[in-house]
Amino acid sequence: MGPKRALLPGVTHIRAVTVSCFLIFTAVQSADAQDAIAEFPNCIKERISYESDGLLIVGYISRPRGDGPFPVIIYNHHSRIAFINGRAVDRTKNPTISMTLNCAQPVLKNRVLMFVPEGRGYGGSQGKSAFDDIITSRNSENYIVNRARDINAGVRWLLNKPYVAQNCMLLVGYSHGAVATLIAAPHLDASPVNYRAAIAAATGLSYGRDALTLGMQSMQQAISITPFPLHLWHAKNDLSVPPDVSRRLANFAMEQKRDVTHIEFDGVPNQDGHFFFGFEDGYKNYDAWGPAFESVLDSAFFDCRRN
Repeated sequence: MGPKRALLPGVTHIRAVTVSCFLIFTAVQSADAQDAIAEFPNCIKERISYESDGLLIVGYISRPRGDGPFPVIIYNHHSRIAFINGRAVDRTKNPTISMTLNCAQPVLKNRVLMFVPEGRGYGGSQGKSAFDDIITSRNSENYIVNRARDINAGVRWLLNKPYVAQNCMLLVGYSHGAVATLIAAPHLDASPVNYRAAIAAATGLSYGRDALTLGMQSMQQAISITPFPLHLWHAKNDLSVPPDVSRRLANFAMEQKRDVTHIEFDGVPNQDGHFFFGFEDGYKNYDAWGPAFESVLDSAFFDCRRN
């Protein structure tokens, strides 16, 4: 079986073929290749790059086969800074998306496109090391505001693609990515196109009590001018970022007469609830939070065709 498309200069093409229930991948790569395409029997993945504030940012597109246009989920990852025995471990260079694994469950089940912008300093993107900015320089609030700019720049780039349903876009973020999601939400600046809704899960710019203040003003300022529904999720047993962060944001949103839904999930007993939302871990615990996720999709995309 031959490749599905011709090779392009500077682009890695990966062809996936099912043989006895296994996937076989072949790749052709030029010396300076940055972007890539991976084809699966039921979906296509692309590693792309775009410009934001003069920096080249890496992003990933996962989409069903077909011409679309597809509604879009923009997913914003967590900090990828782990704390092991009280010491910060830098995983910011790791890619959010594997090009050798099939598309995520929401893409396949709901026939939507998922766009994952890495953000400056992450996953091969240009810019100062995210680890240095967040941990060494203790500059996480300024960093996350810039990362929000990278999100919106990526979405504006995406709007030029023919397979994108331009007025059918949902923002989703987890942990650090939830903060970036809330800050990015009202600033797409691609009128008349706008986001339909936003989900912020386990929102926090820091672990511990500092999360109750760090970035709070920036998030509240953005929430006060967000014109579409906000969904704030937290696990009750989050031991890393206090659930009070989402509670305070929800109360503020209600005071500002914003359209907000606040859900606290029970989490998994004897586990840190901060890792309950398995967006980057094979959609772990999807049976628990997935119904709420798909309810938001159905509401946000009620009039969007899923071709």
